[in-house]
Parts: sequence; C-alpha cells; structure tokens
Amino acid sequence: MKVFKFDKNLNEESTDDVKRIKLKNDDGFNKIIINNPSESNNICIINSLKLHTFDRIKEAQIIISSILNEPNTAIKVGSINILCVSFGISEKENILLEEIRVEKDNKIDILCDKFLIILPDGSFVLKLDRIINFAEMEIGIIEEKI
Repeated sequence: MKVFKFDKNLNEESTDDVKRIKLKNDDGFNKIIINNPSESNNICIINSLKLHTFDRIKEAQIIISSILNEPNTAIKVGSINILCVSFGISEKENILLEEIRVEKDNKIDILCDKFLIILPDGSFVLKLDRIINFAEMEIGIIEEKI
C-alpha cells in the first residue's frame, strides 16, 4: 500500500501549494486517477482536494489502486500525474478508503479534515457515480524529497 489517510490537526496552518486545474475529456470520465510516479523520488502530501462538477453527482469514492496511467495524456501538477478516464479499473487489489456523499451542490470537499500521503509509485482513484465531461479541481500539495 502506497497511499495513507490521516486526520488533520485543524489548528495548524497549512503551507501547501494549492493548484487549480481544469479537467476535461470529450468522451466523458467518472474516474480521476492521481499518481505519484515511481521515478519522482518525492513523498506527496495532499492537504486539500476539492472538486467542482457542473453535473449533479451524488457520491464519490476514494479508492487505493495499482494503476498504470498514461503520462502522455496526464496533467502534471508538481510530481504527480492526474488522468481523467471512463474505462474500468481492476477490482483486485483495490481498497475503498472513503465514500463521500454529496448533499447540496456540486462542490465537493473530498478530504474535509483529512490528508493523504502518497509514496512514489502510489496511486488513488476518485470515482464518481456518473460520467461527466468537465470539472475543476483544487489540489493542495506539499512535496518532500526522499
């Protein structure tokens, strides 16, 4: 396992670097793969992860998975790769880390009061309950050389 989830100490100030990115796939996507490549030599700490969809979704899941992504089509944010896909992910060796219910609007605070640590060659999938074509993501990352 190369992705870990921890509770945040809400009294601490966050010094993460927040990036805003647009996610788009004309064929549609319901999975957002976030991968720290094996060659990165960085531990990536994700302090915040927010997603704004323009389509109504009711549920999202964070799934730890061994995914080989396609770096040529991925969006680079620091060391990590972000890829939007609609094809299936292998069910074996997947671990459901969290289920998120979307109550009101289409702005989802994925991590709320948690943070993730991703080791090199670690991946997780944000799986949505429906296929969308466009979303905006805010991701707060701290990277530490190892």
